[in-house]
Amino acid sequence: MTSVLFQSPVSRATLLRSRVASRRGFTLTELLVTIALIAMLASIGLVFNWSKIRNRVERAGCENNLKTLYGGFGMYLADYSEWPQMPDNPSSIDAGGGEEGYWEFWITVMKQKDYGISETTWMCPTDKRERAANVDKKDRDAFEGSYIPTEFDTGPDTPRAWRQPWFLERSDFHGDGALMMMPDGSIQVAPWSKF
Repeated sequence: MTSVLFQSPVSRATLLRSRVASRRGFTLTELLVTIALIAMLASIGLVFNWSKIRNRVERAGCENNLKTLYGGFGMYLADYSEWPQMPDNPSSIDAGGGEEGYWEFWITVMKQKDYGISETTWMCPTDKRERAANVDKKDRDAFEGSYIPTEFDTGPDTPRAWRQPWFLERSDFHGDGALMMMPDGSIQVAPWSKF
């Protein structure tokens, strides 16, 4: 059985042109579609990771606030040989007592002594963001700090000798436990907040 090859009457020049045309690459439309697909995939990846990135940045800000508080209270301790003492009766504080009076006391004491601790230092960035999203305007104006200082006695060595945290986050803002600032300057996760 013989096979016959049929040749089309296409010229050699036409074949060369078609080969050259096939080597040119993408058309403009194909290129734009490819770029659009890559951009969509990249944006999907960023959307899913954005909350993790934001949480890490906010936790770093929180740790920075704790270190600032540690430095300011350490300078106070060095200058006065005692931990700042809160009045026995919190309602006697000028701010009117209660929780606002509690925070007002700590902010005022550290501002008056100029140890570099401002009102914003007392707020964890995650707590601040969550409060702004979930709290009514009138409640948002009432200040509450994110870090609770330990109330030590007047002994000059007590804050360092007791090995208990100087500051504790009042909630698990970062999803892996409340942060504690220890007397040696280390930041640890509260063991009871991991449950």
